[in-house]
Amino acid sequence: MASKIGMEVRTHLMDLGVHRWKAVDDTIKAPILQRLTDKFDLQGNPTHVGKIVARQCGRTLSSFTYGLHKNYQKLKDARGEEYAKNNPPSYVKPEQWTSLIEKKWSVKKWQLRSKINQKNMFDFLPFFGTILLLLFALFTNPKTSISLIYVTFVDKKRTTDKAKHRCKHRCGSKSLPIRVAATMKGILDVVPALAVVYKSTHFNPDTNERVTPESEIIHDKMEHLEAEQNSQDGAIPMTQEELSIKVFGPRSGYVTGLGMRPSSSSRSIVGLGNNITYVTEMEQKVQWQAEQI
Repeated sequence: MASKIGMEVRTHLMDLGVHRWKAVDDTIKAPILQRLTDKFDLQGNPTHVGKIVARQCGRTLSSFTYGLHKNYQKLKDARGEEYAKNNPPSYVKPEQWTSLIEKKWSVKKWQLRSKINQKNMFDFLPFFGTILLLLFALFTNPKTSISLIYVTFVDKKRTTDKAKHRCKHRCGSKSLPIRVAATMKGILDVVPALAVVYKSTHFNPDTNERVTPESEIIHDKMEHLEAEQNSQDGAIPMTQEELSIKVFGPRSGYVTGLGMRPSSSSRSIVGLGNNITYVTEMEQKVQWQAEQI
C-alpha cells in the first residue's frame, strides 16, 4: 500500500510546493483517497481511514520532496543554479520541479526554517546517542544502576540545554558594554540604535551571513517594531531601552543588547503602556464632564 500511495502522490500532485498535505486542494486529495480505498478495500470508520491515509500521504510527500531537494542542491553546487532549475530528474515532471523551486526552495522564510530544523536535529543527536548507549548498557548488564543512568541522563541534558542557550556573537575580545560606550563617546553620549549594535555583533561580513538563523529573525523584529511605532500619527519614537524590552523581555539591572544599566525612566517601562492608557482615559472623562457643565 505504501508504494501505491507513493505513486499516487508523485503522479497526481502537480504542485509539490505545498507546505503540507493538509494544504492540498480537496479536488486532488479526494480522488486519490477514493482510488486507494477501491484498490485495497479499506475497512473501518471512513473518517479514521481517511486520516490514516492522509497521514501516510503527508509522510510520502515530505520524504519525496526532501529527496528532490538534496538532488537540487547537488546539481546547484556542481553546475550552478540555472542548470539545476532547468534540469529536473527524469522521475519528476517539469511543473512539479518548478513549483518546488519557486514556492519552497527559493523562499527566504522556508530557507530560514530549514536551517533552524537542521540545527535542532544536530543539537539533539548527542543527547539521543547517550540514551541509546545507556539503554544498551542496561540491556547487556541488568545490574547497571538505575540511579547512574538517571544521573548521566540529567547531566547530558543540562549540558545540551546550556549549549543550546549559549548566545553566539562576534564581539571578540571587546565586550559589548565597551563597544557601546566607545560608540556613545563618538556621538555625544547618545545611545546607539539597538538594531545597529545587534547587527554589528551578529553579522559576519566575510561570509555575508548572520552568525545564526535566529539572529536574522531578531534583527528583523527590531526594525519592524520601530517602523510600526514611527508609522503612527503623532507617535513618540521608541527609546532603544524600550525596544530592548519589547524584543528580549525585561531584565533586572541590564538592557539586553546594549550591555548597559537601564535609565531611571525605563525601569517602569513594563507597566508604562497601561499607565498611559489610564491617564488618557481619565483626561477624556474630565473633558467630557467639563463639556456637560
